[in-house]
Amino acid sequence: MSSPEAGSSGSHVQSDPQNFRLNALFFRRLGGLLRPYWFRKGAWLSWAMLLVMTFAGSTYSIVGGVVSTLTARQADALVAKQVGQYWWFWGLLTGLVVLRYLTINLQNYVSARLNLGWRQWLSTELIDRYLRNKTYYQINIDRDLDNPDQRIQESVFPFCDAMTQVPQRVMTAGIDIMVQVVILMAISPAMFVATLVFTAVQAVLTLVVYKPLIRLQWNSTISEADFRYGLLHVRDNAETVAFYRGEEAERKHLLARLTDAVKRQLDIKYYQIRVNIFYQILEIVWDVMPMFLIAPLFFQGHISFGAIAQGAAAAMMIKQSLGLFSQFIPILSAAAPNVVRLAEIQEKFDRLDADAPRDEKSSRTPRINLVRGAEMVRLQDLSLTTPGGEQSLFRNLDLTVPNSRRLLITGQTGVGKSSLLRAIAGLWNRGNGVVEVPSSDKMLFLPQKPYMVLGDLRSQLIYPRQESDISDEALEKVLERVRLGGLAQRFGGFQSERDWARVLSLGEQQRIAFARILTNRPSYVLLDEATSAVDLATEELLYQLLLETGATVISVAHRTSVVQFHDMTLHLDANGHKIRMRTDEQESSYVRSQISEQVG
Repeated sequence: MSSPEAGSSGSHVQSDPQNFRLNALFFRRLGGLLRPYWFRKGAWLSWAMLLVMTFAGSTYSIVGGVVSTLTARQADALVAKQVGQYWWFWGLLTGLVVLRYLTINLQNYVSARLNLGWRQWLSTELIDRYLRNKTYYQINIDRDLDNPDQRIQESVFPFCDAMTQVPQRVMTAGIDIMVQVVILMAISPAMFVATLVFTAVQAVLTLVVYKPLIRLQWNSTISEADFRYGLLHVRDNAETVAFYRGEEAERKHLLARLTDAVKRQLDIKYYQIRVNIFYQILEIVWDVMPMFLIAPLFFQGHISFGAIAQGAAAAMMIKQSLGLFSQFIPILSAAAPNVVRLAEIQEKFDRLDADAPRDEKSSRTPRINLVRGAEMVRLQDLSLTTPGGEQSLFRNLDLTVPNSRRLLITGQTGVGKSSLLRAIAGLWNRGNGVVEVPSSDKMLFLPQKPYMVLGDLRSQLIYPRQESDISDEALEKVLERVRLGGLAQRFGGFQSERDWARVLSLGEQQRIAFARILTNRPSYVLLDEATSAVDLATEELLYQLLLETGATVISVAHRTSVVQFHDMTLHLDANGHKIRMRTDEQESSYVRSQISEQVG
């Protein structure tokens, strides 16, 4: 039974069975995630921390070897009743044990610093690629990658944590085991051989036992992401759910996802119980084996009593090191889903980066030629198709919008009015023809539901700019002009931070969008039902403010009241063909009649 994944749009994406295996593909993906960080410019500090971890781990192991040797001498001093020698060895051993714990704590600290630094670098790298070239928008359109936000926020830290534990667990444990095994070999060759066999068998069995856990961890990760998406979906649509009184339906939906997530966790717990039983059996075997093989040598007079103590100490240290190694296997198993999910988003970034230059020349997937930096908006023989190629919206459209003119696009729902704006903005590019537009910094787009950034009120008003020297007094006047006077005082000033998409009504958000026109002064403004949530008097005021800027305007609207603010019209029919373009203001009554038919 395949496990569905909750996509960013709520769709389900089927899992690839290859994702459940530690195969060549997995290790190629792992290498692809490791190389950019460890071979980047300025990686010397990370390598230095890795060397410190290696040095601390080696010191830990060497000190362990010395401890086991001195333990034998201390035991011999005890048997010989050499009080001074005994207490001298006791003090020396105490100091070495303290040193051993100090080195492992140093290793843990450096490992944590390396882990956090790696997480910050990798998260920044993923965020940069996510936002570059509108990749986030393309992922949302393609809908073949679930929860990119969850992958970046939740999968990076476990991945980095597991990888930074490789030196701590594998290298330290490996060196420790080798040192102690050499000591055992000097005491009892049979014990040495038995230790090698036991270690090899445990390693193989550990890999075999934990292999199914990768799929269980993967299923759990997906179920948790699915449950998280369901909660976010209710939050983002809270008002609509409340209007529909859909609480019971949402509860049923969420509890179904929660039940699946809990079931996946129970599957992991049940399996881990069986694994723990397996390890407890191995521990019993290991506890019995040293004395079973070494004690007879003492009875035969081949070794001293101190050698027994030394062998027991060496065996205990090997057991501890094997425990570190054994703990790493489940950590790697738990990290495997994170490796795959991060690799998948990285592979998506790579495909989009690689496809960008080829798409324009591809004959199988024709692309619109977008030319930025033009003197005006011009469409030449434009044919537009939905991003997935499901529907052809319109064909062979030629249109020129001279500077300072105001174009109104009308037509029935679904004919491609908003899609035309997306093509002009460069968001949709599947089709044919040429779109010439000015540079992006001269254009501003006002959607029906404006985007409210996470920040203070000043940030809302100057968006998409990040910095502006406009004074608070000037911003207050801008708010007054769009009938939002007193908004700053209402929320504690322009530096006040709120969840603006929740505390402001849609009508207030649309007025904030028009305020951005006044603060940014774009030369070209594209509006898509940008006044749908305000009354007619406010709409007239907002359009008058827009006209006063002298900007070139391209609008999509269904209200007949906006016709008077435009001097050009483009009407699209249900078949996607243009009917006519009106430039005569006296014929605006025709446009009103067309819009009335659309909404009537």
